[in-house]
Amino acid sequence: MAGNEAGHGAIVRNRDLIDVWIEAPRGNRKQVVYEKILSLIDITDEPSKHLKSNIMKCSQLFGLKMANKWQKVGQSRNRLLQNQVYWLDKIIYRINNDSEENTSSDEEQEPPCRSVGRPRVPFEEASKKTKRICVAGLTTDRSANDLQFAVNVVSGSNHSEVLPQIFSFSTAEALALMVDLDISVRMYLLLRFVINEVDSQELLQKVSLK
Repeated sequence: MAGNEAGHGAIVRNRDLIDVWIEAPRGNRKQVVYEKILSLIDITDEPSKHLKSNIMKCSQLFGLKMANKWQKVGQSRNRLLQNQVYWLDKIIYRINNDSEENTSSDEEQEPPCRSVGRPRVPFEEASKKTKRICVAGLTTDRSANDLQFAVNVVSGSNHSEVLPQIFSFSTAEALALMVDLDISVRMYLLLRFVINEVDSQELLQKVSLK
């Protein structure tokens, strides 16, 4: 029979589990992470079947996510700590003061770009906070250069060309690009020239591209 199964207000973040996962033998990682979670929530007696099942599910979920991210960072712990801050700080398991459990199965999903029940707001018209929530997953796993290149691909341009393909941008769209992608002033001026339909020869004279 289980006694006091967990400490009060115990939480476990992904960050708490990465080292034991990295150091554990490949075939034993799920069990090692499971035991680490038990120790972090201060188990004092044999856990109940329900608690054991939930923690094992958390261990399995963490292992799947960690394996994917470990490959993305080239199996470098330093790069993992630098590039996966958002994910590392997420809570994977929690027990509140009433010993009620809460896993991160819902929290692992990317945050929505709109509130439930409300009409979808176009990205360029959304608040800065909403935009940051929408792109959180992208900015966690990708650098600014990755995102800038993706914008060029989506808009039909090619980095090997001197000039991007001409598109009609509104002022709000141009500003959204500058804020959300953290582009340089030079790139912003290039967008403004495109918006104002500056002659291509004049554009080449005014903007120096590498």
